[in-house]
Amino acid sequence: MAVKGAALCTANLKILFNAITDEAKDTTREWADDTMLISRENFCPVDKGVLKSTGKVKTVIGTDREFKVELSFGEGIDYAVYVHEIPKHHDHGQDQYLSTPFNLRQDSLIQDLKIRCQDVMK
Repeated sequence: MAVKGAALCTANLKILFNAITDEAKDTTREWADDTMLISRENFCPVDKGVLKSTGKVKTVIGTDREFKVELSFGEGIDYAVYVHEIPKHHDHGQDQYLSTPFNLRQDSLIQDLKIRCQDVMK
């Protein structure tokens, strides 16, 4: 499932960096970890906690030219996508439990990269 702001976020990152520094990788990974924590604690619906326990961040590409992390829920369970995509009342959490915090926080990733990687951007 594609997150609405992911393409714009990726395009902006490609403009900012030709070579990805360790600082940029660390910043991106920290942002992803924080976004996952916010998703698990504030947005992910909880019945028995199984879905919440599957939230993870994985670095899938980590070269000097490309760095990609994936945020996901649902490994090993078949209902995560339905809970994410189908609007329904939940006593705790909501649908769009991963894309909502991702989209809310995407501008902060760009700002964090600008601040922490300003030497590269000059």
